[in-house]
Amino acid sequence: MKRQKSTRLTHKFSSYIAVGLTAFLTEYLSFFVLITVMTPLVLAQTISFSLGLMVSFYGNRKHTFSVDSDYVFTGRSQLSRYVSLALFNLILSNILIYFLVEYVVIEPIISKIIVIGIIVTWNYTIFSKYIFKAKQIIF
Repeated sequence: MKRQKSTRLTHKFSSYIAVGLTAFLTEYLSFFVLITVMTPLVLAQTISFSLGLMVSFYGNRKHTFSVDSDYVFTGRSQLSRYVSLALFNLILSNILIYFLVEYVVIEPIISKIIVIGIIVTWNYTIFSKYIFKAKQIIF
């Protein structure tokens, strides 16, 4: 039983990493293209973040945190919570990227990687405990 739970957790985390990598590539590549065509920094950040958010929500809901039982929250509630977290992350990431580029003088592309790394660290727990939480089945 303990091994099965460990295997499930490993699978979930592996899926989270795969979905996250796909969302990262979507976000990062779109950011790179937008910066390359001279899109203003905060606009490029916002557009790329939004694209990454869509990939991340769909992938995490359908693959990483999908469960045989129902979720505690409806799909609409999950999306609302997800978007709320994303807006918080967007505001924080815009502030952090601006700070890193303007005051620490780190290239925008490198700053983006640093900020994504920071945000990824707390999202997994928030996703599993507060957004895609599965109903507990009591026998």
